[in-house]
Amino acid sequence: MNKIITPFEAAILGVAKITVNRLNADLEETKHEYTLVFDCNALAKANELTGRQLGNYLNWTQPELSTADVLAVAWAALGRFHPEVTKEEVGQMFSPLQVGQLAKLLFDMCFAELLDKVNNAGEKQPNPPAESAETKVSVG
Repeated sequence: MNKIITPFEAAILGVAKITVNRLNADLEETKHEYTLVFDCNALAKANELTGRQLGNYLNWTQPELSTADVLAVAWAALGRFHPEVTKEEVGQMFSPLQVGQLAKLLFDMCFAELLDKVNNAGEKQPNPPAESAETKVSVG
């Protein structure tokens, strides 16, 4: 019996290192570095916590993720290297003004391979021919 072996190359994982100034009980800031990884485990955990299928990019924006959802996704992404971090601690790491930036970082991590292909697509293909200065509009 012949077996067909199909090669499979693992996707690019979305990984980010963040440095956070954490406030201790003496109101002194201390720097901590964390590694976030958006792998399938993080995606499954994020889906469960948010009630959304975040493997579909539309579910990140329609409707927009709440602050609680963004923090839940960040907590899921911390799971591989920092399982000791609690959801409450994740909320203490970021100011409300950083939630949008954090959401974009997490989105980019979730779709790292797709974004890499989009960013590299222009390098592999020649420039398309320039369009003429005239624009034709068809009404009908």
